[in-house]
Amino acid sequence: MYRNGSAWVVHAIGDDEPNTAKLRWHQIAMNGWPLSGNIPTLVQSGTIDPDDASASALFPAIHVDDAGNMAITYNECSPTQHIAIRRTIRKHYDAPGTTRAPITVRESTASPVNAAWADYSQMDEDPANPGVMWSHLEWFGINAVTPDLVEKRRTSVVRTDLNKSLTFEIGPEGPIRRGVTSVHLETRGAAPGGLVRWFYSTTGCGSTTILPLQVTLEIGNAVFLAQALADAEGTAVKNFTMPADFPLGEVWAQSAEYQNTSEVVKRIIVD
Repeated sequence: MYRNGSAWVVHAIGDDEPNTAKLRWHQIAMNGWPLSGNIPTLVQSGTIDPDDASASALFPAIHVDDAGNMAITYNECSPTQHIAIRRTIRKHYDAPGTTRAPITVRESTASPVNAAWADYSQMDEDPANPGVMWSHLEWFGINAVTPDLVEKRRTSVVRTDLNKSLTFEIGPEGPIRRGVTSVHLETRGAAPGGLVRWFYSTTGCGSTTILPLQVTLEIGNAVFLAQALADAEGTAVKNFTMPADFPLGEVWAQSAEYQNTSEVVKRIIVD
């Protein structure tokens, strides 16, 4: 795809491991070519290599927003892993040639036998919502419409908000008691080594601008809760006992890093 004078390309290549593939992506400055007569030049490139040496990454699609934030979606599989849909991003301020740790969007519940896998993937930006990407890839799973629930090749349409690409979880699942319950905060998809902060609100949905992070949270009257540095895989974790003076009742929470947030998570705090 072409954006702001650059062509962005992604494709599969052979790997050193036998019968496997990984992905290469490139940003190429077109320099006005072909009308200018100037030769295009490589700005940056990178490799997406599955952690499992026996796995292959294939059928990728790429898109970039106006700020230069990039998203790539693709399939991944191995002899021991059903075909999965994966997604990785790169924020415009990340180190050149790097992408963040991939997130599994959907994993197949079986593997196709004697069934062709269509060579298809696509990603495009929502024309009404800049920075919102819609992707379309295949996976293999049960089709609940059929009476026999046979395995079928299916497709999945996925939304990726490049300004809300963090994933945020709070544990435990049950009630949280002040001064007793050990709370687990976990955010994935952050910049490796970057600072992740967690905020909460007792008033619900709204708008709170956090100037140092250049983000606007989707919770009103947000209060700082905790912070932690992300590891090399972009995961930040914080464990602590809920303070005895923490507000009771419904609490909304959200995590954020520089120019990036998660979706809002709501929990119930019970004394």
